[in-house]
Amino acid sequence: YLHDWVALSATPYSNLGFERQLRVYQLVMSASVGADNLANPAFVHHSASRQKTRLFHICSLLSMLPSSIQDQVIDSVSNCLSHRSRPPSEETLVVLDLLVASGAQRGLWECATSESSSIRTEWLGTRKQVAPDLEALLTNGCLYGEPSLVLTDDLDKIEVQDVVQSWRCLHVVAIFHEVAAVCQPSTRAVAEFVKVASQASPHKLSSLKRLLKHLGDTVR
Repeated sequence: YLHDWVALSATPYSNLGFERQLRVYQLVMSASVGADNLANPAFVHHSASRQKTRLFHICSLLSMLPSSIQDQVIDSVSNCLSHRSRPPSEETLVVLDLLVASGAQRGLWECATSESSSIRTEWLGTRKQVAPDLEALLTNGCLYGEPSLVLTDDLDKIEVQDVVQSWRCLHVVAIFHEVAAVCQPSTRAVAEFVKVASQASPHKLSSLKRLLKHLGDTVR
């Protein structure tokens, strides 16, 4: 039933194909009411109504990312949630939000630290576009209460603040490139900053401090 409902009733998003959108709806609704209930029209309609905002932010966010990153995010979320033995709950939905945000940030980080200036320039525009949706998902995690733990691809655990920290690092990288466009530092200085960023662990505070230092040194 869910397949037909998404095809007929769900809001379509440009650059997000039907099959990917269907997988998003399956993941969100399974976390909301349980996978066994997705064949029941009453549960599907109830979940679609309750999770309307969450579905919008996730689909909107993914639609602005390259298709390869879309698949990485969806596959990662599906894999991580499949290893959670907990029943459908608000906590599971919040974990889903943070997994999407974390996966999207990993894809954005690869673009932000690319050696190609054209890819980095395109990334700046994408980061601005995805910011409202990504920050809405991060807010869900921060407002939930206790620091929920998020399972990553390798089934390690990271805390909510780690995901938020990665977003801060992306902001610093964006500021660097925006400032560099005005100040026009040397090619060597830009390459050095990109190298530092590519070697950083964005979820760590030490990486944020190092990026801020290089930002200051470059534009001084």
